[in-house]
Amino acid sequence: MGIFSKIKNYITGGAAEVSIVFENNTTDGKSVMRLFVLAKALDNCSIKKVYLDIRGQETYKKQETRTTTDSNGNVQTTTHHVTAHDNHYRYQLILANDVTMQAGEEQRWLGEFELPEDAYPTYHGKDCFMKWQVFAGLDMPGNDPDSGWVEFFVNKQLNYTINQANGTF
Repeated sequence: MGIFSKIKNYITGGAAEVSIVFENNTTDGKSVMRLFVLAKALDNCSIKKVYLDIRGQETYKKQETRTTTDSNGNVQTTTHHVTAHDNHYRYQLILANDVTMQAGEEQRWLGEFELPEDAYPTYHGKDCFMKWQVFAGLDMPGNDPDSGWVEFFVNKQLNYTINQANGTF
């Protein structure tokens, strides 16, 4: 490869292709999640580490109202929707360190992790949803080649009980 393609790969992260293959992309929240990170080198690569980022993120839209008063005493009220994110869980798992790959070479690494006992299940509502995602990356000079965020599903039964004395959950 020429010098310009090496510079392009450095800037864009195009020195390798990274993907994730799940053993099963649905979990009950108690079982170990198993997946493979697959990498194909498009150029010679010197990789500091192969890693997984795992996150459980709740996203919700809410209506926000603002009231302002100008110097003449005129009141103006505006309402708009705000989207917010709450990271309930974040974890990084290192799968390998100091890896060298030659152009055309393919490698794979096994990733296994458990979620915390209090992990929320995946849900998709109208204005609120909980997503579980994993991101595989190769830590290299320049822009890291990565898989992008890939969703997996936590399907577990929640035990809601109503306290008869005060009507709370």
